[in-house]
Amino acid sequence: MIVLGIDPSYRATGIAVVSWQPTNGRYIAGTEQVQATGVVSAPKRGDSDDEAYRRKHIADACTAWAHTHHVDLVAVEEPCRGLNAATDAMLQRLSATITDRLSADGHEWTLVNNRKRLRALGIHGNDSAALKRAARRAVLTRYGIDVTADEADAIGHALAGVRQWLDAQRPAPEQLRLAMSGGRRAKRQ
Repeated sequence: MIVLGIDPSYRATGIAVVSWQPTNGRYIAGTEQVQATGVVSAPKRGDSDDEAYRRKHIADACTAWAHTHHVDLVAVEEPCRGLNAATDAMLQRLSATITDRLSADGHEWTLVNNRKRLRALGIHGNDSAALKRAARRAVLTRYGIDVTADEADAIGHALAGVRQWLDAQRPAPEQLRLAMSGGRRAKRQ
Protein backbone atom coordinates (compact mmCIF):
# COMPACT_ATOMS: atom_id res chain seq x y z
CA MET A 1 0.00 0.00 0.00
CA ILE A 2 1.24 3.48 -0.86
CA VAL A 3 0.10 6.47 1.18
CA LEU A 4 0.60 10.17 0.48
CA GLY A 5 0.79 12.31 3.63
CA ILE A 6 -0.01 16.01 3.28
CA ASP A 7 0.67 18.75 5.83
CA PRO A 8 -1.19 21.73 4.26
CA SER A 9 0.20 25.24 4.61
CA TYR A 10 0.32 28.27 2.38
CA ARG A 11 3.98 28.81 3.24
CA ALA A 12 5.25 25.23 2.85
CA THR A 13 2.97 22.23 2.32
CA GLY A 14 4.84 19.11 3.39
CA ILE A 15 4.35 16.00 1.26
CA ALA A 16 5.56 12.45 1.87
CA VAL A 17 5.04 9.12 0.12
CA VAL A 18 5.20 6.13 2.45
CA SER A 19 4.79 2.49 1.41
CA TRP A 20 4.40 -0.69 3.37
CA GLN A 21 3.16 -4.24 3.10
CA PRO A 22 0.46 -5.01 5.66
CA THR A 23 0.85 -8.26 7.59
CA ASN A 24 -2.45 -10.11 8.00
CA GLY A 25 -4.30 -6.87 7.32
CA ARG A 26 -2.42 -5.03 10.05
CA TYR A 27 0.06 -2.23 9.94
CA ILE A 28 3.22 -3.14 11.81
CA ALA A 29 5.32 -0.15 12.84
CA GLY A 30 8.80 -0.19 11.41
CA THR A 31 7.93 -2.09 8.22
CA GLU A 32 7.13 1.03 6.20
CA GLN A 33 9.51 2.84 3.84
CA VAL A 34 9.60 6.52 2.97
CA GLN A 35 9.67 6.66 -0.84
CA ALA A 36 9.77 10.44 -1.40
CA THR A 37 9.29 13.74 0.39
CA GLY A 38 8.92 17.31 -0.74
CA VAL A 39 7.56 20.75 -0.05
CA VAL A 40 5.10 22.70 -2.18
CA SER A 41 5.03 26.44 -1.85
CA ALA A 42 2.81 29.00 -3.51
CA PRO A 43 4.34 32.46 -3.33
CA LYS A 44 2.06 35.44 -2.85
CA ARG A 45 1.21 37.32 -6.03
CA GLY A 46 -0.39 40.32 -4.38
CA ASP A 47 -3.56 40.48 -6.46
CA SER A 48 -7.17 40.12 -5.36
CA ASP A 49 -7.49 36.39 -6.15
CA ASP A 50 -4.17 35.52 -4.52
CA GLU A 51 -5.56 33.07 -1.98
CA ALA A 52 -7.64 31.19 -4.56
CA TYR A 53 -4.63 30.99 -6.89
CA ARG A 54 -2.41 29.65 -4.10
CA ARG A 55 -5.01 27.06 -3.00
CA LYS A 56 -5.36 25.81 -6.58
CA HIS A 57 -1.58 25.66 -7.05
CA ILE A 58 -1.11 23.61 -3.85
CA ALA A 59 -4.08 21.30 -4.58
CA ASP A 60 -2.82 20.70 -8.14
CA ALA A 61 0.65 19.82 -6.82
CA CYS A 62 -0.78 17.41 -4.20
CA THR A 63 -2.91 15.70 -6.85
CA ALA A 64 0.10 15.45 -9.17
CA TRP A 65 2.06 13.68 -6.39
CA ALA A 66 -0.87 11.28 -5.88
CA HIS A 67 -0.91 10.44 -9.61
CA THR A 68 2.85 10.19 -9.99
CA HIS A 69 3.26 7.80 -7.06
CA HIS A 70 0.07 5.79 -7.73
CA VAL A 71 -1.08 6.16 -4.13
CA ASP A 72 -3.81 4.04 -2.58
CA LEU A 73 -4.68 6.54 0.15
CA VAL A 74 -4.05 10.20 0.93
CA ALA A 75 -3.81 11.31 4.57
CA VAL A 76 -4.39 15.05 4.96
CA GLU A 77 -3.87 16.98 8.18
CA GLU A 78 -7.14 18.05 9.73
CA PRO A 79 -7.28 21.87 9.69
CA CYS A 80 -5.89 23.41 12.87
CA ARG A 81 -8.03 25.63 15.01
CA GLY A 82 -7.05 28.24 17.52
CA LEU A 83 -4.40 30.21 15.64
CA ASN A 84 -6.70 33.13 14.86
CA ALA A 85 -10.04 33.28 13.07
CA ALA A 86 -8.65 34.48 9.74
CA THR A 87 -5.80 31.94 9.62
CA ASP A 88 -8.10 29.12 10.76
CA ALA A 89 -10.54 29.95 7.95
CA MET A 90 -7.75 30.10 5.35
CA LEU A 91 -6.37 26.70 6.41
CA GLN A 92 -9.86 25.18 6.34
CA ARG A 93 -10.36 26.49 2.79
CA LEU A 94 -6.96 25.11 1.76
CA SER A 95 -7.73 21.68 3.21
CA ALA A 96 -11.16 21.66 1.54
CA THR A 97 -9.65 22.60 -1.82
CA ILE A 98 -7.09 19.79 -1.56
CA THR A 99 -9.63 17.13 -0.52
CA ASP A 100 -12.18 18.31 -3.12
CA ARG A 101 -9.55 18.02 -5.84
CA LEU A 102 -8.45 14.58 -4.63
CA SER A 103 -12.09 13.42 -4.61
CA ALA A 104 -12.71 14.78 -8.09
CA ASP A 105 -9.70 12.78 -9.32
CA GLY A 106 -10.92 9.59 -7.63
CA HIS A 107 -8.42 9.40 -4.77
CA GLU A 108 -9.43 7.99 -1.40
CA TRP A 109 -8.45 10.33 1.43
CA THR A 110 -8.77 10.65 5.18
CA LEU A 111 -8.30 13.58 7.57
CA VAL A 112 -5.80 13.01 10.37
CA ASN A 113 -5.63 15.10 13.53
CA ASN A 114 -2.37 16.24 15.06
CA ARG A 115 -2.61 14.01 18.14
CA LYS A 116 -2.56 10.93 15.91
CA ARG A 117 0.38 12.32 13.91
CA LEU A 118 2.37 12.90 17.09
CA ARG A 119 1.55 9.39 18.34
CA ALA A 120 2.57 7.87 14.98
CA LEU A 121 5.94 9.61 15.20
CA GLY A 122 6.34 8.69 18.87
CA ILE A 123 6.60 12.29 20.11
CA HIS A 124 4.62 14.40 22.56
CA GLY A 125 4.49 17.88 24.00
CA ASN A 126 2.85 21.26 23.50
CA ASP A 127 5.61 23.60 22.33
CA SER A 128 5.32 23.97 18.55
CA ALA A 129 9.02 24.60 17.88
CA ALA A 130 10.07 21.68 20.10
CA LEU A 131 7.56 19.38 18.37
CA LYS A 132 8.94 20.33 14.94
CA ARG A 133 12.48 19.50 16.07
CA ALA A 134 11.29 16.24 17.65
CA ALA A 135 9.46 15.22 14.44
CA ARG A 136 12.62 15.78 12.38
CA ARG A 137 14.69 13.78 14.90
CA ALA A 138 12.14 10.95 14.90
CA VAL A 139 12.27 10.69 11.09
CA LEU A 140 16.07 10.88 11.05
CA THR A 141 16.32 8.15 13.71
CA ARG A 142 13.68 5.85 12.22
CA TYR A 143 14.42 6.22 8.49
CA GLY A 144 17.89 7.77 8.34
CA ILE A 145 16.74 10.74 6.25
CA ASP A 146 17.06 14.41 7.08
CA VAL A 147 13.86 16.26 6.15
CA THR A 148 12.23 19.59 6.87
CA ALA A 149 9.70 19.86 9.69
CA ASP A 150 6.88 20.05 7.11
CA GLU A 151 8.07 16.84 5.43
CA ALA A 152 8.40 15.12 8.83
CA ASP A 153 4.83 16.13 9.68
CA ALA A 154 3.64 14.76 6.32
CA ILE A 155 5.35 11.42 7.12
CA GLY A 156 3.54 11.41 10.47
CA HIS A 157 0.20 12.08 8.77
CA ALA A 158 0.83 9.21 6.33
CA LEU A 159 1.62 6.82 9.20
CA ALA A 160 -1.41 7.91 11.22
CA GLY A 161 -3.61 7.79 8.12
CA VAL A 162 -2.65 4.16 7.50
CA ARG A 163 -3.64 3.19 11.03
CA GLN A 164 -6.87 5.15 10.81
CA TRP A 165 -7.76 3.61 7.45
CA LEU A 166 -7.03 0.07 8.66
CA ASP A 167 -9.17 0.62 11.76
CA ALA A 168 -12.05 1.70 9.52
CA GLN A 169 -11.70 -1.51 7.44
CA ARG A 170 -12.26 -3.81 10.41
CA PRO A 171 -15.75 -5.21 10.65
CA ALA A 172 -17.81 -3.70 13.44
CA PRO A 173 -18.20 -6.02 16.39
CA GLU A 174 -21.63 -7.53 16.71
CA GLN A 175 -23.79 -5.82 19.20
CA LEU A 176 -24.38 -7.77 22.38
CA ARG A 177 -27.99 -8.88 22.51
CA LEU A 178 -29.56 -9.52 25.82
CA ALA A 179 -32.48 -11.87 25.98
CA MET A 180 -35.03 -10.66 28.46
CA SER A 181 -37.54 -13.16 29.71
CA GLY A 182 -40.86 -12.12 31.10
CA GLY A 183 -40.49 -11.62 34.78
CA ARG A 184 -42.84 -10.90 37.62
CA ARG A 185 -43.86 -7.42 38.39
CA ALA A 186 -43.99 -6.17 41.88
CA LYS A 187 -47.51 -5.60 43.09
CA ARG A 188 -48.40 -2.15 44.22
CA GLN A 189 -49.95 -1.85 47.56
